[in-house]
Amino acid sequence: MKAPRMIARTVGILFILGTIAGIGSAVALAPASSPDYLTTLAGLPDQIEAGALLVLVMGAALAPIPALLYPILKRKAPTGAMGYAIFRTIEVVSFLGFALFPMLLLWLSRRYVIAIEPDLTCIPTLGALVRAANGLLDPIMTLFSSLAATILYATLYRARLVPRWLSGWGFVGGALHLLAGGLHLFGVHPAGLDLVLTLPIALQEMVFAVWLIVKGFNPQTLEAL
Repeated sequence: MKAPRMIARTVGILFILGTIAGIGSAVALAPASSPDYLTTLAGLPDQIEAGALLVLVMGAALAPIPALLYPILKRKAPTGAMGYAIFRTIEVVSFLGFALFPMLLLWLSRRYVIAIEPDLTCIPTLGALVRAANGLLDPIMTLFSSLAATILYATLYRARLVPRWLSGWGFVGGALHLLAGGLHLFGVHPAGLDLVLTLPIALQEMVFAVWLIVKGFNPQTLEAL
């Protein structure tokens, strides 16, 4: 039982590290979403670079989780274990884009502020394209992230590796997050609805992480797998 216990603790810690890095990156990169980003980002290079680095840290924290969970999940649901690994891996790869986009905007801002580019009218156009690409990647990443979550918690619910109230909460939260991604993909952003659809899975993952660190997987269930 030592290996599953260590896996549970490691996964819980990685979830928490990834969440902390994600919150930090969102705060640091907030100026990239402002209307005057071309004039402000050039004066915030350290903040933008730190935000991009935190995005990569988040991806690095989440990347090992499917590999750690796969040996346990495949005993009960090999298809679910593989599906979770695939969708989570796609989500992690998308973090490369989220780290690259703000760095491109920072580069454009520097050129705009010090007027390196003779034709300054092209810089806002390029910036708009970068932000549009980021806006398209965000709902796609949300879809893959929520699909990974629903598959994971459906598998955990079936296997009873954690209390069913916890895995059920995760499944519902993942489904709501999936709905948010679908709405964003079609350009629907109702005021306040994002928080309603995202908060359940955000809270659940922190409770789930603490549960894994403190309690681990159900030992009786592990013995029966």
